[in-house]
Amino acid sequence: MMTKFSARRLAMSMVPALFVASSALAQVAVPPPPPRPDRTVTTVPCCRCIGESNRTVVSTGTAGVVWTVTGPGGNTPGGTVAASNQAWTTSVIPGAGWISPVGSPTTVGTFNYQTRIDLRNCAIASTVTISGRFLADNRGTLFVNGREVVSSAGTPNYGFLPGSLTSFNYTLPAGTTGIATIELRAQNIGGPTGIQAEVIVTRTCGSERDLELPPRR
Repeated sequence: MMTKFSARRLAMSMVPALFVASSALAQVAVPPPPPRPDRTVTTVPCCRCIGESNRTVVSTGTAGVVWTVTGPGGNTPGGTVAASNQAWTTSVIPGAGWISPVGSPTTVGTFNYQTRIDLRNCAIASTVTISGRFLADNRGTLFVNGREVVSSAGTPNYGFLPGSLTSFNYTLPAGTTGIATIELRAQNIGGPTGIQAEVIVTRTCGSERDLELPPRR
């Protein structure tokens, strides 16, 4: 038969267990922290009004814009660094810097330079155009989302000289959203390799009839 004293001892012994259980429930109830933003992706802002046009610069050497590179035979993108070479002209593309893989390799083969942009789904319909110009040592080919846009102009294997400055202008298919990849594949035949690219993303928003309105109920 349980006495008052033993019942009191039993109740007191249950207090720590109840405290532990309530603490566990409190821990479960705490929401997880929000995911960290991907700093390797540049966000292209939406329009604030109909008929607006805005530009986002993702050129090589632009502060806050990340370009990665994968070397010949590699699968994992690595970092890039500001680079210079006596054969590379810096005044042809003002505002864009030459970049090379970390360690300045002289490997023969193709180096795939990439930067990514976030084309979020905006309320106002828009057209997105990627334009600019580039130089590449020894020569380069520009791709957008895996689609070939243009290859180095000028003399073959001298894509880094001013006479080989290559311009491009590519409009993404209507309705393209999400992450888009801009890739410049530079072919190196020996010695130093690198690229210099001016890349401008222009979002042009449509007229009133292009505005996406919620359906009537």
